[in-house]
Amino acid sequence: MSPKIVDNKGVYKPPKSEIFVYFCMLVLALVFSRQLYVDESFKLYEIIGIKHQDKLHILLHSLKLYAVVNFLNVLMVIAGRMKHSRINPVMGEDHIIIITLNRALTNSIEQGVIFYSSLAYYLFYVFTPSQSHIVQNLALQFVFARLTFLLGYPFALLKLSSFRHFGFLQSMVCNVIILSLNFGYDIFKLTRI
Repeated sequence: MSPKIVDNKGVYKPPKSEIFVYFCMLVLALVFSRQLYVDESFKLYEIIGIKHQDKLHILLHSLKLYAVVNFLNVLMVIAGRMKHSRINPVMGEDHIIIITLNRALTNSIEQGVIFYSSLAYYLFYVFTPSQSHIVQNLALQFVFARLTFLLGYPFALLKLSSFRHFGFLQSMVCNVIILSLNFGYDIFKLTRI
């Protein structure tokens, strides 16, 4: 493994090839986001009218999938604690894997609060039935992104850390999309598809 390049202040300077890979992943995340909304075939719940019950179903079905991803993360923390004999977190000095998985869980919860509060606002104040595929695909994309982010940590041990980066970028794209729609900016022209 090659040493990290740092400047005279000790700040990491990624090589140009790594910056290029991150840029390509960001472009891929944006293209994936745009393409996902063209396909109306995959839906969590069929919306017929503008009833609050239908909107609540979309939100809760997506939250159910998101809870499964977070529960998987918790199980990975438990397995790490058992493997490294750190059953009691109060004892301190957790193994780096446990610390990393806890950080991944914290990040997923933070991203989820931003996304699902924005999604709830969108569903109940901005949403129209013709946009049901946009909302449902965005919710599924967010869950997929968080799962990719989580699985990127064990894959990083196999030198496949780009999964984690892609998952993080994809969930950030989801947050940017839903927040922009809430503020009236359709940056990807999604409501016209």
